Parts: sequence; structure tokens; C-alpha cells
Amino acid sequence: MASNQPPSRPASVRIDEEKKLEDGMSRARDSALSEGTFYQSQVSGKPIRKHFFSPPDGALAEAVNLDADNVDFTLEEEKAVRRKIDMRVLTLVVASYIFNQFDRTNIGNAHVIKKFNENFGITNNNKWTLALSIFYVGYCLLEMPANVLQRHIGANRFFFLSLLFWGLSSLSFVYAKGYAGLLVLRVLLGIGEAGYYAGMIYYLSFWYKRSELALRISLCMTGTLPGAIGGLLAFGLVRIQTPVLTGWQFLFLIEAIPTIIMAFMILLFLPSFPFSSSFLTPREKAIAQARLNRDHRPQSHGGMSGWQGFKAIVND
Repeated sequence: MASNQPPSRPASVRIDEEKKLEDGMSRARDSALSEGTFYQSQVSGKPIRKHFFSPPDGALAEAVNLDADNVDFTLEEEKAVRRKIDMRVLTLVVASYIFNQFDRTNIGNAHVIKKFNENFGITNNNKWTLALSIFYVGYCLLEMPANVLQRHIGANRFFFLSLLFWGLSSLSFVYAKGYAGLLVLRVLLGIGEAGYYAGMIYYLSFWYKRSELALRISLCMTGTLPGAIGGLLAFGLVRIQTPVLTGWQFLFLIEAIPTIIMAFMILLFLPSFPFSSSFLTPREKAIAQARLNRDHRPQSHGGMSGWQGFKAIVND
């Protein structure tokens, strides 16, 4: 009985055809990887988030990581990518930290103004000390939950919410009255700033190698220097008197509004991760991720257990 199936091809022919197909796919893959777009292009155009509080797109992150595993780059290319990261990421982080220091220290500058103390009923040092200390109630209670939120929604949305919240809290001082109102606003200001500093350090680790972090963190700390300007600003503003606002109110107003504007700049221009950045090309994203992957590989601890490592740190 004759078979209806077509005659099978010799095994050598099938192997040769499969090899040609694999070679063709490999060449196409290598060509795409040379541009850093092979895996990323397969997920491009998809929505990164469903809503504001949804986590970043895992498919895009995986695609960039696959590109990073296969990309080759020179030292000059790595330096060029790092310069671009400095110009965008580090600049925005330092700027936001400057506004953080302005909004945190403006109450000290306002305290020297008599009308500020009269408005909020600060009649003795005990009331003033409590007003300063109560800031840390919200700050300490929400610092850990704030960093969990940052991990879930990404740094740009977390920093946006943080700057917006403490900017609005600082702005509310302009129209608040009474000692109770002062305490409430100080707690809210602490809530807004909770997790910001730790989140900033954590965020920078997404962009820089361990050998690069110390310098970048030091540059961020220079954001405390403009806080000295706040005293000079207060000295000038205290003399402003209008039918609507007085000097200390202008101090909070002028320092709060730029913070709120900065919050929206963070949301629009600060990417949470290299894979979600718009200022890097696909190849630059792969390079940015590759250099971190290679730098963050697990290090040998000489066979020490976790407890042994802890004792070694304590005894050091």
C-alpha cells in the first residue's frame, strides 16, 4: 500500500538548512544588537504603565537587560553615557535636594521675625522646641513605607509626590494661623520629606557603579550650601510689607513655589531607571545597564556565613 506522505529529505540536507537558518538569525541578531535595539524594539510602543501607581514595565526592563548581556562597548562610549547621565539625572537630583534644604530650614529663618512668632503663638522656647521636633514624627514613621513605595512606583513618581507634598505643606504656612496649625504643618512637612534622602541614595545606585557613587553623593551634599542663602533671603524679605502678605509669608511663598514647579520637572524629565529613560538611545540604555550588571556581580566573601560577616564588621 503506497504511502501518501512526501518522501523525507536526507538528514544532512536538514542539518545544512537548519544551520543556514541559525546563521541568518544570528547575523540579524548581531546586527540589531550592534545598534542596541534588538530586544527593545520588540516591546517598543507598549504602554509602560497602566496607571500612576502601577509598577514599571517588566517586559521593557527584561528586554534592556537582554541587550545589556550582549552589547560590547568601548571605554569612550561608557564615559559618554556617564556624562549624559550626569547632565540629566545628577543635575535634577542635586536641584531637588537644594529645594529640600530650603523648605526644611526656612522655619528657622522665619523664627527671627516677630510677626511669625505672633501669628503662630510661639511664646516660649518649649513651644518652639516642640514645633521643631514634631517634624520627625511623620518623618520617622513613614521613612520605611516611603522607600517601599519608591520601589513599587519608581523614583520619578515617588520624588514627584514627595516634592509636591512638602512644597504644598510649605506653601500652607503662608495662610495658616495658631500654634496647632503650625504643629500640623510641621508633621505634614515631615511626611512629605520622609524617605527622600534614603531614596535619593538608593536611586543613584540604579545609574552609577560603586566606584562612582561616592563622588555623586558628595555632589548632592553640596545642595546644603545654598541653605545659607536662606538667611540672606529672609533678611531682605522681612522688610516687605503689603496689605495682603508680610515678610515672613513671602519667605515661605518664594521657597515653596519653585519646589512645586520642580516636582513637575522631576515627573517629566527624571527617569526611574536606565531602561525607561528617554534621553538615552537604545544602545546607550544597553550600555548603561551593562556596566551596572558587570559592576554589581556578587562578590566572594571568603566562605564566611552571614553571622561571621556581621561579627567581622563589628570587630573591625
